Amino acid sequence: MAGTKRLAASGEVGSEAGKPIRVYSFSVLSGATPGTSTLKNGGASGTTLFTYTCPTASTDNIFDFGAKGMLFPSGCYWTKDANSTDIKVNYDQEVG
Repeated sequence: MAGTKRLAASGEVGSEAGKPIRVYSFSVLSGATPGTSTLKNGGASGTTLFTYTCPTASTDNIFDFGAKGMLFPSGCYWTKDANSTDIKVNYDQEVG
Protein backbone atom coordinates (compact mmCIF):
# COMPACT_ATOMS: atom_id res chain seq x y z
CA MET A 1 0.00 0.00 0.00
CA ALA A 2 1.53 3.28 -1.10
CA GLY A 3 1.00 6.25 1.12
CA THR A 4 2.13 9.54 2.54
CA LYS A 5 2.24 10.24 6.26
CA ARG A 6 2.92 13.44 8.17
CA LEU A 7 4.27 13.21 11.71
CA ALA A 8 4.67 16.09 14.17
CA ALA A 9 6.17 13.89 16.88
CA SER A 10 8.54 10.94 16.75
CA GLY A 11 6.64 7.88 15.63
CA GLU A 12 6.00 4.95 13.33
CA VAL A 13 5.97 5.61 9.58
CA GLY A 14 3.41 3.59 7.66
CA SER A 15 0.19 1.95 8.66
CA GLU A 16 1.48 -1.19 10.40
CA ALA A 17 4.36 -1.19 12.89
CA GLY A 18 7.00 -3.85 12.38
CA LYS A 19 6.02 -4.62 8.77
CA PRO A 20 8.52 -4.11 5.91
CA ILE A 21 8.32 -0.63 4.44
CA ARG A 22 10.16 1.08 1.59
CA VAL A 23 10.68 4.82 2.02
CA TYR A 24 11.09 6.79 -1.22
CA SER A 25 11.41 10.36 -0.02
CA PHE A 26 10.66 12.69 2.83
CA SER A 27 10.27 16.38 3.52
CA VAL A 28 11.24 17.66 6.95
CA LEU A 29 10.80 21.07 8.57
CA SER A 30 13.06 22.52 11.21
CA GLY A 31 12.50 25.23 13.76
CA ALA A 32 14.71 28.25 14.41
CA THR A 33 17.88 26.23 13.81
CA PRO A 34 18.64 23.18 11.63
CA GLY A 35 17.15 19.96 12.94
CA THR A 36 18.19 16.31 12.80
CA SER A 37 15.92 13.42 11.84
CA THR A 38 16.73 9.74 12.30
CA LEU A 39 15.02 6.83 10.53
CA LYS A 40 15.25 3.54 12.43
CA ASN A 41 14.50 -0.05 11.50
CA GLY A 42 12.40 -1.89 14.07
CA GLY A 43 10.82 0.80 16.23
CA ALA A 44 12.00 3.50 18.63
CA SER A 45 14.87 1.42 20.00
CA GLY A 46 15.71 -0.13 16.63
CA THR A 47 18.80 0.19 14.46
CA THR A 48 19.49 3.60 12.92
CA LEU A 49 19.63 3.23 9.14
CA PHE A 50 19.63 6.90 8.14
CA THR A 51 20.26 10.26 9.78
CA TYR A 52 19.55 13.60 8.10
CA THR A 53 20.40 17.09 9.33
CA CYS A 54 18.44 19.90 7.68
CA PRO A 55 20.81 22.29 5.93
CA THR A 56 18.41 25.22 6.21
CA ALA A 57 16.32 26.28 9.19
CA SER A 58 12.55 26.81 8.86
CA THR A 59 12.47 25.51 5.29
CA ASP A 60 10.99 22.41 3.66
CA ASN A 61 14.04 20.17 3.25
CA ILE A 62 13.46 17.32 0.80
CA PHE A 63 15.49 14.11 0.63
CA ASP A 64 14.90 11.54 -2.13
CA PHE A 65 16.18 7.95 -1.90
CA GLY A 66 15.65 7.44 -5.64
CA ALA A 67 13.51 5.01 -7.62
CA LYS A 68 14.32 1.98 -5.45
CA GLY A 69 13.82 3.77 -2.15
CA MET A 70 15.27 2.53 1.13
CA LEU A 71 13.97 -0.68 2.71
CA PHE A 72 13.25 -0.94 6.43
CA PRO A 73 12.61 -4.69 6.90
CA SER A 74 11.07 -4.37 10.39
CA GLY A 75 9.20 -1.08 9.98
CA CYS A 76 10.39 2.51 9.96
CA TYR A 77 10.39 4.78 13.01
CA TRP A 78 11.14 8.51 12.77
CA THR A 79 12.96 10.15 15.69
CA LYS A 80 13.26 13.93 15.78
CA ASP A 81 15.38 16.29 17.79
CA ALA A 82 14.09 19.46 19.48
CA ASN A 83 14.77 21.54 16.34
CA SER A 84 12.71 19.40 13.93
CA THR A 85 9.02 20.28 13.72
CA ASP A 86 7.51 17.68 11.39
CA ILE A 87 8.13 15.25 8.55
CA LYS A 88 6.13 14.07 5.54
CA VAL A 89 7.17 10.63 4.26
CA ASN A 90 6.33 8.92 0.95
CA TYR A 91 6.41 5.14 1.29
CA ASP A 92 5.12 1.75 0.14
CA GLN A 93 4.27 -0.94 2.69
CA GLU A 94 2.86 -4.45 2.43
CA VAL A 95 0.01 -4.82 4.90
CA GLY A 96 -2.01 -7.72 6.15
